[in-house]
Amino acid sequence: MGIRGEGMVTAIDVRDAVIGALGEAFPGLPIHTETVDEGVVKPCFFVKDFPVAQSRIMGRRYARAHSFDIQYFPLSAIEPIEEAHDAAERLTEALEYIPLEVGQVRGTGMRYEFVDSVLHFFVNVNLYMFKPIMPVPLMGSVEVEEGIK
Repeated sequence: MGIRGEGMVTAIDVRDAVIGALGEAFPGLPIHTETVDEGVVKPCFFVKDFPVAQSRIMGRRYARAHSFDIQYFPLSAIEPIEEAHDAAERLTEALEYIPLEVGQVRGTGMRYEFVDSVLHFFVNVNLYMFKPIMPVPLMGSVEVEEGIK
């Protein structure tokens, strides 16, 4: 997706858009971004940013790749895998199209796995951006006096 605007989209903008899509799909569930404590109230989400990669394509055009590990901590201790599968299906739908302030991006490369009864849902968000042109001060006026000797 190409994004044109005053400034470039930041990693925080993309993370906030992913969190917003989660909030719409799972209203009322807590979404953590920094750390998850041992006594966390379940069910809940933890959104972990993976490294962001950016490369210049040509001129002012850049490609940026964001990766996320969305962890879902299920409520059920008896059947956590079944609950997590349901959450994974809902995540697949919710993260297919992610609204950003300047447009819509698509979640790609979605996959998930279970580790210690916690769902790890991986998604990539790839976008193209145009770096804004920095204004250059215009040349001032010059007065020239002419004469013949």
